[in-house]
Amino acid sequence: MARLLTCQRGSAAVEFAFVMPVLAALVLGMMEFGRAMWTRQTMQYAVEQAARAALANSALTGPQIANMVTADLIGMQGTTPSVVASATASQVSVTASYSFAFIVPRLLPFGPIVLTAQCVTPR
Repeated sequence: MARLLTCQRGSAAVEFAFVMPVLAALVLGMMEFGRAMWTRQTMQYAVEQAARAALANSALTGPQIANMVTADLIGMQGTTPSVVASATASQVSVTASYSFAFIVPRLLPFGPIVLTAQCVTPR
């Protein structure tokens, strides 16, 4: 019995069992955060490109500009982003919003978040 109390065999496996869930949650959380930031940056790029195109071609209307943004974001999973675009004589305004759902929803304590990208440029 005394030999059993001083035995160290298996202690690394027990320590690993305690640390592994925390480590896995940390890695998955970083991956989800990175995916959210990548999605947000992709939306921002699409919005800026549509606004630049509207500056170059003053004949484009709001729905045409919104279609340009949606065409750039065709590969996003789930729902397509909602895009609001307006072109006046003094400025071009393009805004896109997207409900971002996490792949591992129970890992993070909050539900889907809304990502928004906006570009307002004067003419």
